[in-house]
Amino acid sequence: MTVLRVSDLTVGIPGPDGRVLVEGVELSLEAGGAVGLTGASGAGKTLTACALCGLLPDPVRVLGGRLEIGGEGIDPTDRRAFRRRRGRDVFMVFQSPAGALDPISRVGEQIAEALWAVRGWARSEARREAVRLLGSVGLDRDHADRFPHQLSGGQRQRVLLAIALALRPRVLVADEPTSGLDQTTRDQVLALISELRELEGTALVVVSHDLRVLAGIVDDLVVLHGGWQVEAGPVGGVLERPRHPHTAELVRAMRLLEGIGP
Repeated sequence: MTVLRVSDLTVGIPGPDGRVLVEGVELSLEAGGAVGLTGASGAGKTLTACALCGLLPDPVRVLGGRLEIGGEGIDPTDRRAFRRRRGRDVFMVFQSPAGALDPISRVGEQIAEALWAVRGWARSEARREAVRLLGSVGLDRDHADRFPHQLSGGQRQRVLLAIALALRPRVLVADEPTSGLDQTTRDQVLALISELRELEGTALVVVSHDLRVLAGIVDDLVVLHGGWQVEAGPVGGVLERPRHPHTAELVRAMRLLEGIGP
C-alpha cells in the first residue's frame, strides 16, 4: 500500500515580493519503505521534510503540488489539514531535538501524552508504557522524571524516537537524525529507526547530507540542488552511476571521506 505520495511539491514565500524555494519534488513510499533526501546545505531538504508534516516556518508556505497520505489527498497549502494527521499518520524527528520537546514537561509525561491524547490510552497505562518505551530506546526509568535540558543530544533524540514508537505513525520523517552524535550513539539511533520500520511497517523519509548514512538505511534516494529535485532512484544505482553533476560531486565527496579515492 502506498502510504505517502508527493507530486510536484512547490514551497516558497507567497506574495509579490516572495520567491520559490523548492520546486518539483516527487516522492512515493510504500508501507515499510524508506527514501532519503540529500543535497548540499540550502538545497531544500529540511523545507521539503517540514512541508510533508505541515510544519513550515513562517512566512514559508506550500505554494502548490499534491500530497496523499494513506491514499487520501490532503491540501498541502492548508496547515489545518495536517492537525489531525500529525502523530498517527506522520511524525517528524527534528535535527534539533531540544526544540521539539516541551522544556517544562518531564520526558515521561511527554511520551505518555502521545499515548493518551492520540491513541486513547488511559493515563495510568500510558505512564507505565512510557517507561517501557524509554527502556526500548536504551534509557532507564529514571529518565522519565527528567526534563529535556537534563539530557544529552543523543538522549533527546531517543526520547523523540520513543514518542514515535508510542504513536506508530504511518510515516516517520527524520531530519538529520545523526547530526552531532558520536559514532556509537549514531549507530544506536539508526538501529532504532530501522527497528520502527521493520517492526511497525512505518515508512521513512530520512533527510541527511551524509550519503554513508543514507546508503545503510534507505531504499531510494532523492537528490535536491538549488531547490530542485535533480535525481531520484534506487540508492545503489544513484550512488554507483550518478547522472547529475551535483550527485556526482556528492558521491566523490563521500568516497574521499571514506579514503577510497575519487
